[in-house]
Amino acid sequence: MGIIAFENTIHPDLLELVKEECIKTQAVNNEIGVLKDRKYTTFWLDKDTEPKSLIEYIVKNISYKDFPNGFPDNYVGMEWWSQIRDTNENITFHYDKDEGLCSEKSIYNYPLKSTVTYLTDIGGPTTVFSDENYNKGYLSFPKVNKHIKFNGNALHGVMGPLGEKKPNKKNKRITLLINYWNYKPAEPNCIVFPKDNYLLSLEQKHIDLQESNETIHSKIIKMNYKSGKKDYKFFRSQIPHIVTFSNTLKKGYTYSFSFKKHCIAF
Repeated sequence: MGIIAFENTIHPDLLELVKEECIKTQAVNNEIGVLKDRKYTTFWLDKDTEPKSLIEYIVKNISYKDFPNGFPDNYVGMEWWSQIRDTNENITFHYDKDEGLCSEKSIYNYPLKSTVTYLTDIGGPTTVFSDENYNKGYLSFPKVNKHIKFNGNALHGVMGPLGEKKPNKKNKRITLLINYWNYKPAEPNCIVFPKDNYLLSLEQKHIDLQESNETIHSKIIKMNYKSGKKDYKFFRSQIPHIVTFSNTLKKGYTYSFSFKKHCIAF
């Protein structure tokens, strides 16, 4: 299990527009309100549906970049949504899954792949674990226009304490999330975007800009512990776990990490 990262995901001239659209979709989430088990709505775009809005077009364009050699045979479409978080806010560690099915029948079905596209360089890094013991994985700090893709059954979350130390109301961690599926997840958790003429309409100039855009490979750096390390605590199902990271981490970078567990009493 690994991670793929690239930069310059969205044409620079479209970035602010996409960011504004993410804020608008978050407002729709808030308007719909909290669903069963305190979950929120995500949006669906079938692989054969022509996007009508700018953000749906960007979602579909990113999907082509994520599968440059063609989609898996069982792939049917994209679940997408946005998140707006504070500068040092945690995002609980979790598995992406068919949330409606999980709430109604306690069945856990995972997407083929999960992704994060950072629209600001604010906030804590995404931590993606690649083993069940939580001692191997990847740490991706937000960087404007960086995109990461990882296996859909990977435990992941955001470690707020590794972001900015003091909350700042003017700065927000804004991300666009896309999951790729072999079927459409259950409603009401995953729905086609419900409002007509609400999102920015797709125009030919948007298409021309994005099609002229070339992504750049983003290097993944092996975490170096020689200059010191620090332990961080996270919770999974109310159980505390410790991860060890280098204390010389830099904003914007993506790291791979691997460390040996040591006994800690809680």
